[in-house]
Amino acid sequence: MELRLLDAVSLADLPSGSGIEWMDGHYYICSDDSPVLYKVDAGGTTVDQIQIFDWALDGRIPKAFKPDFEAMVSIGPEIWVFGSGSLASRDVLVKVNLATKAIRTFSLTLFYDAFCRLAGIQKEQLNIEGAAVHGEQLLLLNRGNNCMYRFALADFTSCVEQNGVFPDFVVQRYNLPFVDGCVAGFSGATVLGDDLIFCASLEKTKDWINDGEILGSFIGLIHLCENSEEIADCVQLKQGNEVFLGKIEGLCVTEKSEKQVMLSAICDNDDGRSTLLTIKMSL
Repeated sequence: MELRLLDAVSLADLPSGSGIEWMDGHYYICSDDSPVLYKVDAGGTTVDQIQIFDWALDGRIPKAFKPDFEAMVSIGPEIWVFGSGSLASRDVLVKVNLATKAIRTFSLTLFYDAFCRLAGIQKEQLNIEGAAVHGEQLLLLNRGNNCMYRFALADFTSCVEQNGVFPDFVVQRYNLPFVDGCVAGFSGATVLGDDLIFCASLEKTKDWINDGEILGSFIGLIHLCENSEEIADCVQLKQGNEVFLGKIEGLCVTEKSEKQVMLSAICDNDDGRSTLLTIKMSL
């Protein structure tokens, strides 16, 4: 697998980009500290904003109160936006119907609490950063331990929307690269056929709450039908001959052929801006 960074566009009016989907010729981008879902055209201009979180004040939401929207996936006419679960204020799932603009919000507190207990992890290890759908399965990627959890989509929906039985799940743990003593952590994902394309960023921080020095990002491939814990490929993104020192938080497929995939990725700059990347991935 080879990666080539073709373009990088600064989105000055879109802070802390954390998830991205490509639908009907537009990007939909969520932010970890903004109360809106942004609709952005192919050139990087925001053309609409959909409020998905109840926040009366203008500007970025303070760290202590933000929902920390870090994972996003499109399912039919809806976009699902997940709070990371890394704090109690971040136990939220928002479902946005793009056709009707209807917003449905669900608490994930009971789900995340039960999940931590059954998965055998502490709450401080919970940091859901990626979501994708493969067939009838919902895939959730946890940055806290670089694990992917597979749920039956219907069972997950019943649990969250109707207080149903907690769904069974399958867990797969992956070994991601180290750089300068820091391990890359899952930060987003999208499905292409039977493959999961994921991004994993490197940040020198001791926890999932505070920002740290950004050391770059990887893009990798997992063959979903193999049900293994092997990564098919994983490449650090470069800008020319130098490591691209950006924190990729989400990615999506915009075009595909047999041997080439065009990706768009969103970077959180930790300074009130985001960057939209265009990347060619050769298989």
